[in-house]
Amino acid sequence: LDTGAKLVLWFIEKLNNRFIRRSRRRFRASGMDKDKRSAYATLFEVLQSYLKICASFAPFISEYIYLELQKFTTKGKTEWDSIHLQHLPLYAEQYIDKQLLEEISMVRKIISLGLFIRSKNRMAVKQPLSKMQIRL
Repeated sequence: LDTGAKLVLWFIEKLNNRFIRRSRRRFRASGMDKDKRSAYATLFEVLQSYLKICASFAPFISEYIYLELQKFTTKGKTEWDSIHLQHLPLYAEQYIDKQLLEEISMVRKIISLGLFIRSKNRMAVKQPLSKMQIRL
């Protein structure tokens, strides 16, 4: 349970830092253009799938959030099926791009090392660097 709870929090942190914060302009755009609808649809799908996975060890909060999310799907409908009656999301190997995952992992390591060096040298994150070299 402890490991599962840590992973739940880790995922929410990553979702917030990597998708929501980086998509701010998409969410705040005026009107409901195709890009904004796409951002909301992606977030909605991720949250629904995530809640289905969490429901087995966090049943009450998952149920509550799931039912609240359903209010955005069908206007006028007041009763929905429980999250515990939904099918779990299926893992599909064909959608995993291993090369992209490796590249992103390398980028994250570079960023972490850069932040570590900035911290060690007491450099502000917003201060631009005149030069940076990376040796692979």
